[in-house]
Amino acid sequence: MNLMLLPIFVMSLFSLIEFLFPDQRRMNNQLFKLAFFIVYSIIAVKYYYGPDIRLYVPLYDKIESPWDIFLNGTVVGSNVEIGFVFFCSIFKWLGFSFWFFTFTITSIYFLAIYKLFNKLDKYKTFALFALVVFEANILFFEYRQSLSVAFYIFSILAYFDKKYSRFILFSILSILFHKSAILVCLLTFTMLFLPTITYSKKYYILLLICLVTCIFFSIGDIATLLTKILPFNSGAIFSIKHHLTIEKNIQVVLFTYIIGIYSLYYYGKERNYKRYYALMLSFILFIAIFYKYWFFLGRFRSCFMPLIIVFVIKEITDNQYKSVFLKQLLVLSVYTYCFFYTRGVFLSNENSATKVLNATTIFTLKDESEEQIKAKNIKLANKYFDTEYLKNHIKDTN
Repeated sequence: MNLMLLPIFVMSLFSLIEFLFPDQRRMNNQLFKLAFFIVYSIIAVKYYYGPDIRLYVPLYDKIESPWDIFLNGTVVGSNVEIGFVFFCSIFKWLGFSFWFFTFTITSIYFLAIYKLFNKLDKYKTFALFALVVFEANILFFEYRQSLSVAFYIFSILAYFDKKYSRFILFSILSILFHKSAILVCLLTFTMLFLPTITYSKKYYILLLICLVTCIFFSIGDIATLLTKILPFNSGAIFSIKHHLTIEKNIQVVLFTYIIGIYSLYYYGKERNYKRYYALMLSFILFIAIFYKYWFFLGRFRSCFMPLIIVFVIKEITDNQYKSVFLKQLLVLSVYTYCFFYTRGVFLSNENSATKVLNATTIFTLKDESEEQIKAKNIKLANKYFDTEYLKNHIKDTN
């Protein structure tokens, strides 16, 4: 069974129940908690799962002790962010298994999501459904980025509570766990603490124009040119170029983006100098500009997608007096994207020789030993990367 699709299937059913009884607040809060626990449990029990273990398992197995890293640096984790290196090292030094290590990462991420989604008064379950659809990769595979996103969300929550020293601390932690957070945190600090422009509804027209224009305009060429001008190291240049060579001009998610922007324009209230509002619109602009570079965008989108989900739901549900047509259309677009996305994931795994997305959970230990599972799954992950991942990405550059 494809484990990656299970939480999406569960959440599609739970969110439909929420829409059938929108005014039953107590029931919907209980529904959200139940759905949250189920999704968290499905993801937390994954065991040596997915293609990215080819990188993380050897790192965890061979990582030096925290004291050695502090004194001499690291050889094993030389290409990995120092925050994640120390995180691995501490867990390994304490004697925890790789599963408990990944379980802890999942728990930290879901704690951040739970605290964030509690800012919503309605449609928390639909918000969770949207998250598991848009951010399935980070839930299952991307351990460094998962921690980075969690710390970034904690920083935004600290800003809400006016705890600015905590905001700075969590921002620094986010950067230490994934370098992509540098740009996100820099943008966040600029929009939240420096003078910002006042946005009007005309700004949404700019968003739509940018989104459509950047489908045909090569932002990637400009960004690649900047890597030759700016003082990036060779590793950063290689990473940027690799991410920007993978593009798709038209994706199913385009319709959801367009409907989302237009719904905000139609339902959104006029804001006068509200910093969080300005930050969210800046994030959406970033999505519009780098829309077709889905791999590059994914590195940054994960940080602010949970915030955008909360932002869009709050903005649209706050207005109860206009036509519900656009709200329904936006929800339908998310379900439509979900259908095409899950279909694509299902078919890609079915047509895969490795079946790298098939379920391997902690309960698999009743049939096989840890070493057997680890050896088998790493072999499949390496084979997937060498024979399928590179081949598929070459196709995507056409």
